[in-house]
Amino acid sequence: MPALALPYQHRRDFSKPRGVVVRGDLSGYLEEATEPLTCVGDVVSRYCSEASKEHLVLVIDGKTRRSHKVSIYIEGFQVMRITNPPGYLTLEAIKALCKAEASPGRWLILVRGEEDMLALAALSCMPWRGTLVYGVPSVGATIIRASTAILREAQSRFLLLRPVLAEAPDEANNTL
Repeated sequence: MPALALPYQHRRDFSKPRGVVVRGDLSGYLEEATEPLTCVGDVVSRYCSEASKEHLVLVIDGKTRRSHKVSIYIEGFQVMRITNPPGYLTLEAIKALCKAEASPGRWLILVRGEEDMLALAALSCMPWRGTLVYGVPSVGATIIRASTAILREAQSRFLLLRPVLAEAPDEANNTL
């Protein structure tokens, strides 16, 4: 499948959180977030699913490093299923995020594979002043409000990715 890969020499920089890092309860931050509100990661999507936002995009892969299962109440969400292998960003995933962020409503994107790289795609599709929240394992969550400077940085990071053909993730390792 057509995809983009992050070259090894840029992995460390991409793993550094951008925006405001929050540990613990996100509810106060989420109520002040501008729409669309896009949340990438199972744990942050659980918090975001309770936010009173009309334009909400949740992106999950059904896996978390925490020992408990993360459940999300999905009634009222439009559901898209996509494939995104670990370490890649597929064109299918980019299109799904762009569609959800451009279309009002509540969206749930279920990822077969891994959602880690999808924060970059979400930011690159996001309209100016939208909000991105993504989980940072063992740290908390990062909250970014899209601005001209942030969107330019996302575009610059996107240009570091390299086109490849990625194999679909192994079905046995997926929980969705």
